[in-house]
Amino acid sequence: MGESQEEALCRELIEELSVKVVPQTKLWESETRAQTRIHWWSAVISEGEALQANPKEVASIYWMTKRDLLEQEDLLEGNRAFLDRD
Repeated sequence: MGESQEEALCRELIEELSVKVVPQTKLWESETRAQTRIHWWSAVISEGEALQANPKEVASIYWMTKRDLLEQEDLLEGNRAFLDRD
């Protein structure tokens, strides 16, 4: 059997942002036009950890508000649906 969603979340954040996290709550689930299932989770960054972009995975890191994200013209439709939910 494959890894759990929580394990995948932890692995991806280590690979992409060099940061260890503690998964908290599954917030949302969606499917892309290509039929890729996306699972949205909240997580807490472990104490003493700092984000560091892996240049092979991530070009840069930005902190943005919900409003900032929704104003992005190239925001993926699935991301917009997540941000617009009540």
